[in-house]
Formats: sequence, structure tokens, C-alpha cells
Amino acid sequence: MTVADAVSWLNLTYLGIRITKNPMAYNFLLKEVKGFSKSDILQQMVEEALDKLNKFKLIRFIKNVGSVHSTELGRIASKYYMSYQSIAAFNEKLKEDMYDEELLNIFAQSEEFASLKEYPDEKKELESLASSFDMLGKGLNAEKLSKPIILLQTYLRGFYEFRTSSLHMDCAYIVDNSSRIMRAILEIALHRHLVKTTHLALNYVKLVERRVYPGSTPLWQFTFESNKQSQSKTSSGRMYDNSETYLSADLCRKIDQCSLSFNDILSEDKKVLSEILTTSVERVKDIYNYASCLPSFKINVEAKPITRTILNITISLVPKFKWKKRWNHLSEPLWIIVDDGKEIIHYEYYILAARNEEKKEKETVITFSVPFQIEVGAKEASIDKIYSINIISDRWVGIEFSHHIYLNEIEVPQDQDVHTELLDLYPIPLSALGNEDYEK
Repeated sequence: MTVADAVSWLNLTYLGIRITKNPMAYNFLLKEVKGFSKSDILQQMVEEALDKLNKFKLIRFIKNVGSVHSTELGRIASKYYMSYQSIAAFNEKLKEDMYDEELLNIFAQSEEFASLKEYPDEKKELESLASSFDMLGKGLNAEKLSKPIILLQTYLRGFYEFRTSSLHMDCAYIVDNSSRIMRAILEIALHRHLVKTTHLALNYVKLVERRVYPGSTPLWQFTFESNKQSQSKTSSGRMYDNSETYLSADLCRKIDQCSLSFNDILSEDKKVLSEILTTSVERVKDIYNYASCLPSFKINVEAKPITRTILNITISLVPKFKWKKRWNHLSEPLWIIVDDGKEIIHYEYYILAARNEEKKEKETVITFSVPFQIEVGAKEASIDKIYSINIISDRWVGIEFSHHIYLNEIEVPQDQDVHTELLDLYPIPLSALGNEDYEK
């Protein structure tokens, strides 16, 4: 793309038609427009906009040539319809080893929430909601919480009716936009190779999209409260709107109160679990039926060095869960993230299709290569070098599997010299030519 292309496109827009007829409506004075052609005015506008985007690294603009090239930040901004101010702020403020509070503050400072003001009639209710804030743990100063963070927690917690109508509307606006903003933060963290920040952002993406409160059991995702915002349909095309077709929210609250992990539920005996939750064995069976739909896999990882700088990794996934179209749909999206503890060295978005289950193709094989650094002359890597492979569901909260590769256990090929050794030369005398003319 070039500046000329942008000017040509603007010429065909409403702006290009009206700017010469009513320049003051576009912050141009008559004396500024007079004496200039429409193309000159549009070119000035285009170059000013490109300079601004180039400053914040959303594009690469070579002004003397007039060429424009896309960047990863620009792609993220256009993919999620984000303002350049928000993307620039995220890119500047995101760092490694971020806490929940820091990530949520960056989220709340998004330009998309700039129009949300705190009105006098909302102050008392916001203070009441902030005083009960526990999403980030106890001991947090409630006065430092911004309006978007308070309303986001209220939405995730559920079971609250706003007394102020403006708060209800603002909460709906935050909910509608929070998913794309969190996903933009996630992709920027991936682009920056930030290990812990990426995992934190991905977790909040799922918490917001599935309406699950941090620290709650993953089984909340089978409740009516978690699914009523979703527009997904059953295989018959009918929306489930009856709470009887979902897991009881009361059971999920009891599980949270008893601090039962997902693994505890699967490993515990049904009768014992019914006594812990003070419910019938039949309802415990319902819990098992829903839990069996959460993705789980038997994972086998094999790492082989191709060269002394490239490591080939093969992941074998064997599903161990019941695939139901109502919950798992036609595919299960997964993130595969490989890191060395300091930065992400490889990531990819993989879609596990339902047809594998239908065709009884039990094993899914994923292969990719990662950088592999070995010191010259060494036969193995440093003992403290570990690659962590994380397989994380992009849909389900709490579904994450990890595997570690200890590089010191991998045998690598020997050094191979590309060039042969340079030998000394012993030239023969000119007399060996046997021709006086040639010798001259």
C-alpha cells in the first residue's frame, strides 16, 4: 500500500466529496484550503494519520518513498477493532511477571472505556460494590479500583441487581467489549513472548467469555448462569432456555464452599461426595456426567534434535472425555505454548476437530520445531535448561496440561565441519609443461 492508494480511496468517500464544500466541518479554515487542490488536502490528512500510526508501531511508514507496511500490532488493532491509543498503551505497559491487579488496571485504562464516567448518584453503590471486592484477594485498597474493574467483578460474580440504571447500562457495555479487549491483550503478550502475562491474559479471556468467577470450580461453565449469554445452539437448532437442562448453580456453590478441586471430584467416591455436598447420589452422578465433557487427554511428547540448533517436538493427544456437540460443539480450540521459563519460544492455535472422534481416530499428532541451542563441542544442553509445553483450552476455564522437556537428557548430533581442512600446496615447476611457449 502507498500514500497514493490511500488518497485515491479517500477521494471516493463522503469525506473526499464534502471536504472542499464544507472544510470547516473537518477542522479546516477556508484560508487553509484556498489555493490547495483536494488531493493535496487529502494527502496531508493521510500523511498525518500515517505518521501517528507509525509512531505507535501500528504500521511502518517510509515517508520519502510513500510506502506503508503492516505490523503485528496493527493487525491486532484491526482484528479486534481497537483504537490505536489502546494498542499503544497495552504494548507499552505489558511486562513479564504481572499480577492480576496490574493486568486489570491496564484493561480498565483502555480507550474504549474513556466515556465511562462516575456520576454522583452512582458513587454510593460503587463504594458498596468495591468494599466487597475480593477478585484479587483480600487487603486490596478498594479506593484504587476503577469503575470498569468493579462492574466486571459484579458481572462475573452474578446474582446482583443494580439499583442505578446507568450502572446497569455501563456494565452491559463493559461485558460486550471486555472479551475483544482481553483477547487483544492476550495477542500482544504472545507477540512480546511474555510467559506469565500470556497465561494470565488467556485465563481472564475465558473467565469473561464463560462468566466464571476467579477461583471457582470449572463446573460453573455447565450452569445456566454461565451459558445464558451464549448464542450457541444444540444439534437440533433449539436454544436451551430451561435451567433444568443445566447443572445446578447450588451444587457449584457447595463445591466452592467445600474447596473441592476438579481432580478431587473425579477421584472421590460418589457416596462420599454426596455426603460432603449434602445431596443425593443421583445429583452427584449428574456432576460426573457434566465433568466427563471437560476436555482431558492422554498426552505423549517426543523430542528429537534435527540439528544442533533445531529440536523437533511431536505431541500425541488421545481424548479421554465424552464429546457432546452441545458442549464441545464441532471442535475444541487449543493453545500450544512452549517456553523456557524466560520467554515464549513457540506458540500456535490448534483446532481439534470432532471428526477425529466420530471416525474413531483416537490419536491426534501435532508436530513443530523450536530453536535448540547447544554450546560448540558439547554433547548435551545445560542441566538447568527446561522447555515447558503447555496445552491450554481456549474455551474452558481450568483446562490446562503441561509437560516438561529436560534438555540435558537429549542426545544431540556431533559437530560437523562444513568445510574440509585447507592443505599446504606444493606447486610443480613450469618445466613440467614441456612447452617453451607455455612456459613463457
